[in-house]
Amino acid sequence: MSPLDAVLQALSCLDDVDALACLESALFMKFLTEDDLDELLRLAPDHLRSVLRRLDRGAQSGFETFTRVGFVRAGFRVETQFYVPGAGHVDMLVNGCVGVETDGEEWHGPERFLPDRSKDREVERQGIRVLRLARPHIFDTWHTTLETVRRMVSDAEDAAARKHRA
Repeated sequence: MSPLDAVLQALSCLDDVDALACLESALFMKFLTEDDLDELLRLAPDHLRSVLRRLDRGAQSGFETFTRVGFVRAGFRVETQFYVPGAGHVDMLVNGCVGVETDGEEWHGPERFLPDRSKDREVERQGIRVLRLARPHIFDTWHTTLETVRRMVSDAEDAAARKHRA
């Protein structure tokens, strides 16, 4: 079975967010080409076409897809793979003021601990709050994650407004 056929079959069985995560991951991992994507969008079931139009080529993992979609559904503005000079890319920037990193244990083991903390420090130094999320924060305690991000965004926006008035 070709990668295109495998993804198309998966899309026919998955709900909207799972389908989007599948497709974004397949693109990031280079299982699908841009030509494959065009064909897949043409062949996709009607009920998934609107979801698949929300494809974000910046997503680098299913965790990122689920997190981004959750934030957008909650009314936040989200930029993916936001570049911060001196720090690199942050998985997503929420409302222009909170950087969110989604860390799976497979990709963020002990050897990533210090580089990740150094990156966070530089992003914070530049005035962007940083929140690192692991799998349980995304899938098991999403309501608490949303409350946390709402608070962080509110605090950052309040601080920016105070600074602007001063």
